[in-house]
Amino acid sequence: MDYSIIIPAYNEEKFLDTTLNHVQEAVGSLSDRTGELIVVDNNSTDRTAEIAKNHGAKVCFEPINQISRARNAGGREAASPILIFLDADSLISPDLLRKTIDRMESGKYYGGGTQIDFDIPLNCLFRSFQWIWNTFSKRFRYAAGCYIYVLKEAFDEVNGFPEDHFAGEEIVFSRKLRKWGKSRKKIFSHIEDASILTSGRRLKEVSAFRILSTFFLLGFFPWLMKSREKCGIWYLKR
Repeated sequence: MDYSIIIPAYNEEKFLDTTLNHVQEAVGSLSDRTGELIVVDNNSTDRTAEIAKNHGAKVCFEPINQISRARNAGGREAASPILIFLDADSLISPDLLRKTIDRMESGKYYGGGTQIDFDIPLNCLFRSFQWIWNTFSKRFRYAAGCYIYVLKEAFDEVNGFPEDHFAGEEIVFSRKLRKWGKSRKKIFSHIEDASILTSGRRLKEVSAFRILSTFFLLGFFPWLMKSREKCGIWYLKR
């Protein structure tokens, strides 16, 4: 295997079929590379696992409903040198996958992320938030959780995502990777000329006030990311 695409999924029957169709299209466009698809069933009670199997994905099970644990379960299962973590409601393009693999196979990079776009129109407030995140992630070398790619070697050596976090685990993971990459003279790769299209469903399910107040609270008191209760917007029952 040249690369592994890992999708953590908790009750994602509504989105997963479309996501996997896009993954298969992207994988099919790289006829000169061989990839595997891993879906981590994070204790779902719907048809998530069935849909994944129908698409030919390898399905593994993580009983504890936590994003970091689900990603780690998929990372441990992977049998390739390049790991790509993709959210179950995010759509990858052939162009983004090709650019990711080309960069990782160059030997210069240990991992990275990309620009994020949403699948719904955003109001002025959330457009500003999107711009801030894309600028911040590029400048300070952070990868958004909806699309992260990394060397399996690096993932293993930093012990994956922090399992004491219920949100913000990609920030901690990115920091650990920066230290790993610096000691080996490898670079964080932020892809600017492609993007990942992710779902704006949270903006419909949760009020703008709750979203912004949660980010504000966690930004000033980051230790609260270790509380499931304080990170409730990421664990809404679906």
